[in-house]
Amino acid sequence: MLLTYSILPMSHQPNLFGWNSEELSENECKTKECSACGGRFSLDKFRKYQARKNCEDGRRGVCKSCERKGDLLIKEYKKTNPIPDNFSCPICLKTTEDYHNAGRFLNRRHAFAVDHCHKTMTVRGWVCMFCNSAMGYIQDSPDNARRMIEFLNKDA
Repeated sequence: MLLTYSILPMSHQPNLFGWNSEELSENECKTKECSACGGRFSLDKFRKYQARKNCEDGRRGVCKSCERKGDLLIKEYKKTNPIPDNFSCPICLKTTEDYHNAGRFLNRRHAFAVDHCHKTMTVRGWVCMFCNSAMGYIQDSPDNARRMIEFLNKDA
């Protein structure tokens, strides 16, 4: 079976993850809701982000104000809780050495990030970059994580 793909405008693409599932008026598209504080702001209150696009605006999901708060929170946590020697990720159990041996993060001293909740602005702790990204992809949702585990165990 041959699969073909077409490049459709975002408004015509399937909404696979339930993000931005509401139809917005033209006026509302000039504003955006912050995924952290829930406020609705003009697009200039969100930094440009080329890697992912929310709606068609090409902006980050968190407003500049919440992003600054998160950056300060992480900076303070790193200062008061430096990463321990020979640290391993509490989720996947990998160490920086594991990543370096696999050819990953060679230009970094370590392969870890400080994870935090964007809604409550609380730090959860150090995790590897991959696990931090994975939590972001499932929208930091324990329900999504449980469903993911169930799915992974389906054929186990």
